[in-house]
Amino acid sequence: TAEYAIRNFDSARLTVSSLELIEPLLTQVLGYELVEHKENLYLFAVPDMTRAAYLEVEVAAGPLGATGAGTVHHIAFTATTEDHQLQLRDTVMSLGLHPTTVIDRYYFKSVYFRTPAGILFELATEGPGFTADEKEAVLGQKLALPPFLEDQREDIEATLPPINLHG
Repeated sequence: TAEYAIRNFDSARLTVSSLELIEPLLTQVLGYELVEHKENLYLFAVPDMTRAAYLEVEVAAGPLGATGAGTVHHIAFTATTEDHQLQLRDTVMSLGLHPTTVIDRYYFKSVYFRTPAGILFELATEGPGFTADEKEAVLGQKLALPPFLEDQREDIEATLPPINLHG
């Protein structure tokens, strides 16, 4: 119900071995500004943003994380339009990184790149959104798949645990 819906994320925390490995991407590409620093924790924010405005960066020694159960695969950032996404991609390339081409995910378009800190970033468009193939009133009542996955529906549904929508 709306009472329990997730409406917003306040922040995410990235752990890196050196601030220099991530700060240029945050400030030069994504528009973050450093707003607070205490010991090994840095708080960045995008001015005038209300949703997911903050990003915490923790500088800590240790090995890079490994992909597996219980880990986060990547962190996504919004590109407001397809043109904006291409501009961000160009800026990423100007920093010597190697972003993917634009990948059409049907509900949005994505560009991925690995940061010098080893973290996978995604630049995703806002649209067309999940109402591309369903009316808003029925969103979440059945498994919607993009057309390129429809031929795998049976296998995908077989691996999903049942969901009780009525509590």
